[in-house]
Amino acid sequence: MSTAAIAATPILEPVDYDPFAGGALERVVPTTRAQREIWLADQLGQDASLAFNLAVRLRFHGELDVDALCQALQDLADRHDALRANVAPDGLELCIRSSAPLPVEYFDFAGFGPVDAGAAVSERFDRAVQTPFSLAVDPLFRAELMRIGAGEHVLLLAAHHVVCDGWSWWVIVRELGALYGQHLARREPQLPEPATFGDFCLDEAESYEPSKREADEAYWQGRFPGAATVLELPADRTRPPVRSFASAWVDHVLDEDLLCALRHVGARRNASLFAMLLAGFSGLLARLTGQSDIVIGIPAAGQPVAGCDDLVGHCVNTLPLRFDVDASDAFSKLLDVAQGTLLDALDHQQCTLGTLLTRLRLPRDPARMPLVSVLFNLDQAIDQQSEAFEGLAMEFDSVPRTFETFELFVNAVQAKGQLRLECQYNTDLFDAATIRRWLRAYECLLRGAVESLSTELRRLPMLDAETRSELGQLQPGPVEYDYACRVHEYFERQCDRTPMRRAVLAGGTGCSYQDLEARANQIAHVLREHGIGRGALVGVAIGRGVDMLAALLAILKSGAGYVPLDPAFPTERLAFMAADAGLAMLVTTREHADRVDLRGRPVLLLDADSGRIHDASAQRLGPDADCASPEDPAYVIYTSGSTGRPKGVVVPHRAVSNFLSSMRASPGLSEHDRLVAVTTLSFDIAVLELLLPLSVGAEVIVADRDTASDGQALRALVESSNATVMQGTPSSWRLLLEAGWKGSSAFKALCGGEPMAPDLAASLLSRCGSVWNLYGPTETTVWSTCAHIERRGDGAMPDVHIGRPITNTSIWIVDGGGELCPLGVPGEICIGGHGVTRGYLDRPELTSARFIPDRYTFAESNDLHPVVPAWLYRTGDRGRWRKDGNLEHMGRLDNQVKVRGYRIELGEIEANLCACTGIARVAAIVREDRPDDLRLVAYVVPLPGTVLDEAALKNQLQGVLPAYMLPQHIVVLDGLPELPNGKIDRNGLPPPLAKASAPAAKVEAPATGIDPRVRYLSGLWSELLGVPASAEDNFFELGGHSMLAVQMASRVQRDTGHRIKLISLGAETLCQVASRLPMPDSSGGSSAGVGGRIGSGLRRLLGMDKADQEAR
Repeated sequence: MSTAAIAATPILEPVDYDPFAGGALERVVPTTRAQREIWLADQLGQDASLAFNLAVRLRFHGELDVDALCQALQDLADRHDALRANVAPDGLELCIRSSAPLPVEYFDFAGFGPVDAGAAVSERFDRAVQTPFSLAVDPLFRAELMRIGAGEHVLLLAAHHVVCDGWSWWVIVRELGALYGQHLARREPQLPEPATFGDFCLDEAESYEPSKREADEAYWQGRFPGAATVLELPADRTRPPVRSFASAWVDHVLDEDLLCALRHVGARRNASLFAMLLAGFSGLLARLTGQSDIVIGIPAAGQPVAGCDDLVGHCVNTLPLRFDVDASDAFSKLLDVAQGTLLDALDHQQCTLGTLLTRLRLPRDPARMPLVSVLFNLDQAIDQQSEAFEGLAMEFDSVPRTFETFELFVNAVQAKGQLRLECQYNTDLFDAATIRRWLRAYECLLRGAVESLSTELRRLPMLDAETRSELGQLQPGPVEYDYACRVHEYFERQCDRTPMRRAVLAGGTGCSYQDLEARANQIAHVLREHGIGRGALVGVAIGRGVDMLAALLAILKSGAGYVPLDPAFPTERLAFMAADAGLAMLVTTREHADRVDLRGRPVLLLDADSGRIHDASAQRLGPDADCASPEDPAYVIYTSGSTGRPKGVVVPHRAVSNFLSSMRASPGLSEHDRLVAVTTLSFDIAVLELLLPLSVGAEVIVADRDTASDGQALRALVESSNATVMQGTPSSWRLLLEAGWKGSSAFKALCGGEPMAPDLAASLLSRCGSVWNLYGPTETTVWSTCAHIERRGDGAMPDVHIGRPITNTSIWIVDGGGELCPLGVPGEICIGGHGVTRGYLDRPELTSARFIPDRYTFAESNDLHPVVPAWLYRTGDRGRWRKDGNLEHMGRLDNQVKVRGYRIELGEIEANLCACTGIARVAAIVREDRPDDLRLVAYVVPLPGTVLDEAALKNQLQGVLPAYMLPQHIVVLDGLPELPNGKIDRNGLPPPLAKASAPAAKVEAPATGIDPRVRYLSGLWSELLGVPASAEDNFFELGGHSMLAVQMASRVQRDTGHRIKLISLGAETLCQVASRLPMPDSSGGSSAGVGGRIGSGLRRLLGMDKADQEAR
C-alpha cells in the first residue's frame, strides 16, 4: 500500500468495539497472511472495501419451499465457522461466534410487470455489492430471497472476501442443495462434519515450515530478479494520479465447439484447459501492449493443498505468473511455457502476494496496483450443481461488482457446455466497447491457435468481422482528382484564369502570375537546351525569393524533377546528395555555385546567365515526349538516414496532385488568402507553402531565412502583409507567439512537423479563427492526416490529435507481426493510398523494407486510378485509432526523432561520430530536461588511452552534418549504462548538467572593473542554458540551439531595447555580444552614443533596483 494511496483516503475514526456484542465467541484465532492483506487493503476507503464484496445469485425454477431454504441457509452458517466470523479492529485476529442467526430478507416482485420486476431485482443486486461491510461488526455473510413470479425465485448471497472465496461458493451451493433436500424430506443430516476455517488459520500459523517458506519466497524472488515491466494496457482515458476502483462487467461466451477444441488440443500436449487459456491470454496481452514481459495474477485455492475440499473461508492466494512472450514463437511453445509456469507456481503457492511485494521492494505508484494489474481465473464447472436442489432447476451466476481491485479481471466460468468469460474492468480507464473488442480478439486468437499450434503468435488472427468492419469504416472513400495533371499545370491553369493577380511577394518585391509564368517558361527553355527532360533530376540551390519559385516551376515544366540543395548544408553533404541523385544539372546563383560540386555537369546561374534567360522564349512548353507522366518524379527530398548517409525520397506528380487537391478542400485555401512561407525548400512541407497557394490563385509571401528565424521580424512580416495563413512547426509558432503576435479571427494556423502541445494549441486558438494539426512523413507526400483543433467548452486544454486521413489515403495500425491492431490498440502507423511515393532513390533494399504491399485496403478503394501502386509505407511512428475515429500519435518505434520540425535519424549522428578517431562507443538521444527545450545530446566512450576533445569532435561533425543535426552537447563517459539484455539503457544516460560545474552564482551588483553587460549576459545565458557561462564562451558551444537563441535575443531586447543579431551569434563570444549592449550608468541612463533607458529587467539583474531603493 503506497503512502500516496493512504493519504488520498479519509482518516479512519476510532470505534467502540465489543467482541461479544454479536454473541458468544466460540474461538479467536490469528488471521491468515492473506486475510491481513485484504484487511489492510480494505482500510484504503469505501471504494477499496467494496471491491471485496462478493455476491452470487441462484435462480430457481419450480415450487420452492421457502422455509426449507431458510433453514438450510441457517444450517450452512452453523456448519461453517468462517460465515460466523468477524475480523478484529487491528486485523490480526478472527473472532468466530458460537452461533449467528442468519436473517433472510424476503421480497415479492411477482406482482410487478416484467420490466419493473427486472429493475427491482437489479436494484437488489446493486445493493448487495454496494453496501459496505464493517469487518469488525457486521455479519460478513448475507442472504435475501426474491420471488419474481410463479415458480420463479432468486436467492442472493453476499459475503466479504475476507471470509469467502471462489472455491467456497462451490462448496456453499453444493451443501445448500443437500441441506435443502434434508429439510424438504425431513431426512437426517447426511453431510460429513466439515473442516473448520479456524483450524486452517491455526495450521498456517503453526505448521508452515520455515524451510518451505524460504523455498517458496526464494522461488518467487527468482521469478522477479529485476523490476517487472509495468503492463501498459491501452486505456481509453488518461490514468488517474491515484488508483481508482470503479468497475463494470461485460460477458463474452466461447461456444461449445471451441471449448471442446481447447480441451482436446491442450490434452494432446499434456496441458490443462487452464494452461491453454493462460497461454492465449498472455499472448493477447502481449499483442495488445506490444510488450513481452507479461505478469498475470491467478487466484490459487488453498483448500486442495490443505486437503480440505469442503472448507469455506478465505483460502485463496494471488500468484503473479510472469511470462516472457516472444511473438515470433509458435503458440505450442507458449502453451508449454504456460503449463510449466502454472505447475511451478502452484507448487509454491503459499507465499502470499503481499509477502513477495515486501521482499521485492518495487517502486510504488499510487496510480497502479503493484506488480499485478490483471487477474485471470478458471472457475470450477458448476453445471453439476444445477439439479442439486430437489424438485428445482437452478442457474448460478456471479453478481457484477461496481468496484474492483484489478484493472482487468477475467473469470472463465464453465456453464451449459460453454465457457463464459466474465470480465470486470476499471471504468476510469476503459470503455465497455473496448473490453468487448478485446474479448472478441481473445476468441479469434484462440480459434487460430486450435487450428494450428505451430502458428507464430504474431500471425494468429485478432480481428473478427465486426472489428475489421470498424477499421474499414475509418478509411475515407475514394475522391476524384485530376490524376493526369502535373504539379506545375495547376499553376498554369490558375495563371490563365488570373494572370494579373499577384502570385508572390518576396523582399518587398511582388510578382504577378503572368510574370512568374514568363520567368519560369524562360528558364524551362534554357533547361531543355541542355537536354533536360523527363526523368532527369535538377538540383536547386537558390536564396529565398521569386526566382526560387520560378526555378522550381521551370524544372517541373521541363519534365524533370527538382532536388533541393540547402546552401547552408556542409559541402560534403551537398556533394553526396548531388552524386547520389545523379543530378543532370544545377540551378543556382554565383553566391552558392561553389557550394556544390557537379563534377563537370552543367550549371545554370540565374544571375550570371540572366542575358541568356532573358533571350529565351516566354511561351509555355507544349506537350511532348520530354514531359513528365503522373508517375514521374516531381521532386526528390533527402532525409536523414540511419546508416550515416541521407536518403532521397522520390515523390511523383500523382502524389503531389492528390495532396494539393485534398489540401484545397481541407484545411482549405482560397484565392483571397495570403500565405507566409517560412520553411526551407529542403523540408518537404515547403511544397504546401509554395505550390498550394499558386494552385488556387492565392499569394505566397516568402520570408527570407533571417526573418523566418527571428520572431520580431516574422511578426512584422505577418502583420504588414495582412497574411491570412501560415504553416509552421510548433517551434516556429512559439517563436511568433513569444514575439507578441496578437493574431486575427480571420487567420488560419497550420501546425505540423512535430507534436503540437495542448498549451500551444490553446494559445493559437485564442488568436486565430482556425487551428489545424497536420501529420505525415515525406514518404507519403507532406501531410497524410489533418485535424481541425477546436476549443473546449469546459475551458480545459484543447484535445490535440492528428485527425483523419486526407482524401484517397488509408491509415492502418499494424502490430509487430504485420497484423492489424483493433481500434484503440497501439501499433505502427502504416500509410497507403495515392500519396505514397516511389520509395528511396536507388535504394531497393531500403525501399522494400519500408514500402510493403497493401493487403489491408479493400480492392475497390483503388478503382479510382488502378495504375497507382497499392503500397503501404511503414512510418516507424506509433499510434492508434481513438474511439472517436481520430488518430493519436504516440511517438516513435525506432531511433528516429523530430527536433524543431526536422526529421533526424539518431543513427546518422552516431555513425558519423563513430567515424571520428578515438571513439569506442556512441549513443545519441534527445533530452527534454526542461519543458520545451529539446536538445540533441551525444554520449561517447573513448578508446583506452585516448583523450577526446569535444570542440574537435564538433568541428568534425560540422563538416558532414547540417546544423540542425549537430548535438548541443557531447558528453564523454567511461562507459554507457546497459540494460540486463546488454542494450544501451538510454534512460540511464546522465544529463549534460551532471558533467558541468556548479551552476553560476546569483548575479550581484557589478564589481569594480567588471563590465556589467558581461555580468548580465552571463547570468541570462546561464539561466537559459542551465550551465555556467563565462565571457569567452560561445552560446551554441554551451549547448544552445536556434530556439533558445531566439528566446535569449527576445529577453535581451525586452531588458535593454537592443536587438542581438542572431546571424553573428555563432561566431562570437559572450564578451563580444555584450560589447554591443547599452552601458548603464548609476542613474539608470546609458552611456553616450547608446540611446534609450535600460529596462527594469536589466536594472534588476545588475542590482541597480536595490541601489535605487537604498538611495531613496
